[in-house]
Parts: sequence; structure tokens; C-alpha cells
Amino acid sequence: MITIRASQEADLESIASLYEWLQEDQDVRKTARMRTVDDNTKPGDMSVAFSIIQLVVTSGFSAANLALAYANWREGRSNADEIVFERGGVAISARDASPETIARITDALEAEND
Repeated sequence: MITIRASQEADLESIASLYEWLQEDQDVRKTARMRTVDDNTKPGDMSVAFSIIQLVVTSGFSAANLALAYANWREGRSNADEIVFERGGVAISARDASPETIARITDALEAEND
């Protein structure tokens, strides 16, 4: 499973926007089941916000496709908070969509497939 979340200063708008973007990406949608989770719920809180995206991936999953979808989303959101990708206990923080960042995301998420 892959977890995607905002950095410690939760940016719920960015996570919601990224979730919608990933839902529209055919390559990601074909190989991953997505759901949202709220890890900040307090008793009595009636908000519908969520702070985590979880992806359960299939054997055809490509980390490169997910990283490219993130890069395309990030292009129009340079002021979005840092996004953290996590899989198998390895977390990668991303503040931009530079080729280096995309390569780090891809490498970290693919390593779990070995």
C-alpha cells in the first residue's frame, strides 16, 4: 500500500486536489484502488475533510505513472504544501516536480516491488 499525505502542517486542500487529480488519471486508476482516510478526526468532529490518500496497487502498477501524475498536478500548484509518499516504511517528501524529485519518488515506490 502507498500512503500520500501533506507534511506535518496538514494542507487538506492540496490533498483533496491531488486525490481528485489522481482519480482522473487513467494510468493510476487502472492499477490502484484509492481511498481517503482522516487521521485527525477528533470526537464530535463532523468535518468531511480527509488528510491521507491510500492506494492499494495491483501487479500492473507503475510508480513512474504515479510520479508523473503528481508532477502534472504539481505544475499548477507551486504553492501547495509538501507532499509525502510512503511505502514499506520509506517516506519521500516532495516540494516540487523537478526531474530529481520525480526520480526519487519513483525509485522509492518501485523498491517495494522488488
